[in-house]
Amino acid sequence: MKLNIEKRSASIGYDYEVTQNNENIFTAVSEKFLGFLNIKVWSNNWREQIVKIKNKRFTLLKPRYRIYYQNRKLDFRTISWYKRHFQFEYNESVYEIYGHHKTWKYSVYLNSNQIAWWDKKTKISQGPDLFEIDMNDNCNKELIVSFCLILDNLIEICIGERGDLFHSDGTVSLGFNKYGEIKAFNKAWTPKELNNDL
Repeated sequence: MKLNIEKRSASIGYDYEVTQNNENIFTAVSEKFLGFLNIKVWSNNWREQIVKIKNKRFTLLKPRYRIYYQNRKLDFRTISWYKRHFQFEYNESVYEIYGHHKTWKYSVYLNSNQIAWWDKKTKISQGPDLFEIDMNDNCNKELIVSFCLILDNLIEICIGERGDLFHSDGTVSLGFNKYGEIKAFNKAWTPKELNNDL
């Protein structure tokens, strides 16, 4: 399964449109005020708010976010700031999210098995930023999209407040390589479809 997210600037944050097969499935709005972040994710046509995200606390080395999902409060935690390793627990399963140095790429593992990855296509000229997400057909779309939105916010904080650590050439090159990475990007991984063995 492939999802696309288009990010556009709004008055006090960003608007995101999430599409699958060129059809809108989610819309998200982020608002930032005095260091506080609030992201709301809505199902198609603004029918129902399905996820809310807030930054629980922000310290430079251990930022933490709270995801409100299915009447539960869930923590998205930073394991290693410099190596871009994050963790999320849901229904007795553990999601591990790994950033890959020199790129905007992130990979998502569920109980040690890769289930998704995404890349951000940064625009130098005017126009929206675009995210392309590849995931197994049986993935939880709401959570994967939430992870992507959280880490996009976190990268903006890094570039805005720690430009000395997170160098950017305006495209996709970041300076994380000097800090290494926990897990290398798996170029051979491909998403599993429902009609194949999972």
